[in-house]
Amino acid sequence: MSGTKFTDPGQCEVLKAVVHGAMLVLAIVCAEYSLVAYKRRHKPHLFRNLLLYSGLVVVETRHTIDHVVCWLEAVGRESNDRPCSRVEQHNNQAA
Repeated sequence: MSGTKFTDPGQCEVLKAVVHGAMLVLAIVCAEYSLVAYKRRHKPHLFRNLLLYSGLVVVETRHTIDHVVCWLEAVGRESNDRPCSRVEQHNNQAA
């Protein structure tokens, strides 16, 4: 990674998108299983699991989209000196 940190915004966006995409697929499978199991058994913990995994699907979808957008913006730029617009928006909101 040549002197840059993996966790820095704008760095290794493809790998980050793949990791979050894999988590998204896993969360979808778990949410689907919890839905089917809850419909059959009506246990409260299965409903809580369904809510948890559904929330995780939303979060991972957002993260995956953010990393893909940053990667596509980086492909379109000649220089990687400035972060993608999503990072700039996040920094402006935090300030």
